[in-house]
Formats: sequence, C-alpha cells, structure tokens
Amino acid sequence: MDINFFIKGWSFIAWKSKKVKTLFEENKHDFEFLEADENSESITVFTWGTTGNPKWVVHSLASIYKMLGKIKYFIWDTKVFYADMPHFLLLGLLTDARIISGPYNIKAKKLKEILEKFEIDTYFCPPYKYNYFIENNLKVPSTLTNILLGSAPIYTGFLQKLLPLLDEKQKVTCIYGMTEILPIAYIDGREKVATKVDGDLLGNFVSDINYQVVENELQVQAPHQMQHYLWYETKPFIETWDFVNIQNEKLVMIGRKKDMIIRKEYNIYPWIYEPIICQIPWVFHCAMVWIYDEKLNDEKIILFVEMWYSHKIYNQEYVMNKLKSWEYSIDTYALPDEIIFCTLPRIGRQEKIDKNKLRENYK
Repeated sequence: MDINFFIKGWSFIAWKSKKVKTLFEENKHDFEFLEADENSESITVFTWGTTGNPKWVVHSLASIYKMLGKIKYFIWDTKVFYADMPHFLLLGLLTDARIISGPYNIKAKKLKEILEKFEIDTYFCPPYKYNYFIENNLKVPSTLTNILLGSAPIYTGFLQKLLPLLDEKQKVTCIYGMTEILPIAYIDGREKVATKVDGDLLGNFVSDINYQVVENELQVQAPHQMQHYLWYETKPFIETWDFVNIQNEKLVMIGRKKDMIIRKEYNIYPWIYEPIICQIPWVFHCAMVWIYDEKLNDEKIILFVEMWYSHKIYNQEYVMNKLKSWEYSIDTYALPDEIIFCTLPRIGRQEKIDKNKLRENYK
C-alpha cells in the first residue's frame, strides 16, 4: 500500500458524516486528493498523560500508518472488526475487513448485541468493557476470535475471570502501549495467567522497538512512534514513566513513576485534586490512593482524609457533598469510591504521606 492510498483511507473517516458521504457520492468524479508528504502532521491527540503531565501528541501520516501496521500483525485474519475509535476505522483498509463502527461509551448490553448480530471477530478495547459478561457469567460470543486488550492495566485477576467465559479458539492478546507509541509489547492472555513473575507481566517487545532502562524507568523509540509533542520538549527516547525489569526475557512492570490512577479510560492525577480537597473546611490533609478491585476489574479511588483535631464530624456525606459543590468540585470521574477518616502515616525527613502504607493497611 502506498502513501497516496493511505491518504484516501484517512479521508474515509470524514465520510462517516451522511452529509459529506452524500456530497462525495454525488460528485465523486470531481474529487481530487491532495498530495502530502509522509511526514505531514496527520492527527493531534490529547493524552491524559501516562507519561507525567497531560500532553498533546502529534502523529504524522507515516507514524499512524506504521502504528496501524503493527496492530495489523495481531489481526491479520480478521473479517469483521468493531471500531469505536476513529483511527481504527483505517484498519479495515489495511486488512480488507468489514468495519462496524459504534460509540466508545456504548452500553455493555448493547455491545453484546452488536457483537452477536454482526458476528464481529475482532475488538480492541480496555478490560472493563467485558465486565458485563463477567458480572453476569455470560459466555463471550464465540465469533469474537481476536480479543485485543489495552489502554489500561490488564491484571491477572481479571484474566482469570474472563478466560472461563471463552472457547479455546478465542485468542486474547494483552497489548502494552501509549498514545505516543502503540504497541510497545504484548503477551497472550493465557500465557500471562500461567506465568508467575514479581510484577505485571507485559511480555515481548514488538519488532523494531529500541529501549533503554534508566533508573528503572522504561524509555522507548520506534519507527511507529509519534512525530512530536505539541508545545513540549520531545526527547529521542520517549519516557514511559513505568518502572520495569526483564525477567526470563520478558518485560515486567514493577511500578509507576508517578502515582497515577487509571479508572476505565481515565488517567487520574491525585496531585491535581488533593490541594482542592485540602481546602475543604476542617480537612487537614488527604491522600487519593488506588486500590485494584477484582470485582470491578478496575481501580477504585480511596480518599483518606485527616481532619483537624477540633472537628469531630467524620462524615463521608459531608466531604462528598463538598466535592460536588461549586467551590471545591472535582471532575466526576475522579470522585472517590470510598472515604476513610484516619491519621495519615508519614515517611522520610520531609514527612511525606506514605501512600504505600495506606494501601497496605486498606488491604
């Protein structure tokens, strides 16, 4: 496939609009596609910032094309692909597959109906999209033979619940990547469950990935990486902000450089919200901590609050109402699942709040 065909493929996204599609069909002989260099900026995506602060990521025509080519490796035999993100529509052009397009926030029950109705065999999504099947102990439609999981941590506990709902022919691929460079590494879901490591097993690097580990942090570069950040320094190696090591020739994540919470498709930064919460009357200090919930197959947000000693109202409703009010409001997707009142543990000469201790005590 040459780059000109790729440009036509990118234009296909616009045709989803009935108005544009009708205009094209009525005047298709008058349409001309502009020539563009493969390094031309193609799309700018806002990332919530797995890599530190939120940023704008700029992809070129070439990087998008190469990225899709890497994903194509996992779905070369697909016939019907469900796409709920715009750039995945292009995978249909690369694989000659039929594309079924739907909204990203589709209800779980409706998703099940679509998978069955159109006999979709490939779907790339975060793990929580399968919660409906797990909670109701429902078999995942057998026609869905390529299950690609990504965009959020894929914990072994989740896979242990999902796999019994699948047939042996249904393949599960866990993909590790980021907006800047997707994919980075991958592993078969069944292999991940069967392999014991100290940390989160990410698997093998995809081809053409160059990497270095600097002070335990994984840094990567590859031909399919973004072109650059918008208004932000772009270094030769992209910093993942993930702490890793290599165990038995496999990539393993052992922690996060920044205490970020990932819930559904949202990356939540405690340091954005904690100063706001501390402004609530009678709140002395607080700490937002993530706890993985095996029932939800997602991360819960636990808010630990230390009140001023003179205030004796230890009431979840009081704090939650303040978080929803105008003056102290925070984003709805960052609202805590539970509020615990306690004396916060400290560590080090600067007496920073020990979040690891809070997490251990909660468990």
